[in-house]
Amino acid sequence: MNVRKMKVGDIEKCAEILCAVYNNELWMCRWDKKTAVEYLTDFFEYKKFVGYIAEEDGKILGGIFAHEKVWWNNSEVYVEEMFVNTDRQRMGIGQYCYIRLKSM
Repeated sequence: MNVRKMKVGDIEKCAEILCAVYNNELWMCRWDKKTAVEYLTDFFEYKKFVGYIAEEDGKILGGIFAHEKVWWNNSEVYVEEMFVNTDRQRMGIGQYCYIRLKSM
């Protein structure tokens, strides 16, 4: 598995994963792909966006969308969205993305 910085071309696949993760009985969301792409693109276009994806054999498994926020004594990173493909959850993939984010 590889964790790398997110690119604009990753947003569409991340939107598919977001829909799969949240459109169920637990979350009771009704995302469609178009709205999910728009939602994630808004984060990506933030001035201080930080995002990573986890991939394996060229397939995106999950992602983390965050942004840096300036504070009086340092900068902080706020996680806005984090999700992992439903068939790969509970395998540490989200944790790898978060660790990468914290090491920036």
